[in-house]
Amino acid sequence: MSAQAVVIILPTVGRDLNIPEARVQWVVSAYSLAFGCFLLLWGRIADIYGRRKIFIWGSAWVAITTAVNPFLPNEIAFDLFRGLQGLVGPALCSNRKLSVNKRIREQLRMCQQQ
Repeated sequence: MSAQAVVIILPTVGRDLNIPEARVQWVVSAYSLAFGCFLLLWGRIADIYGRRKIFIWGSAWVAITTAVNPFLPNEIAFDLFRGLQGLVGPALCSNRKLSVNKRIREQLRMCQQQ
């Protein structure tokens, strides 16, 4: 669940977890803040260990934290797990973009050789 997708369910989450209106934005902000802080780090980790391995590990991490989120009992736990999702979100994002770029370059190279 990305930063944009959670905006749709934000009123429901706030109501169900009794989050005051002034603090409901932290559900989105926890993800965005962690995502922005770790974007460069995950790019470097992917360079060292391989994009595919980091993408698979990151996908598993996001799947686990997403599966846990509906069962969290309070605001603090929900915000914490949203931050944990944002921590690994860049592992998926940067690897996806790099994979697309690599595929485009390979196809351009093949076209130039023909």
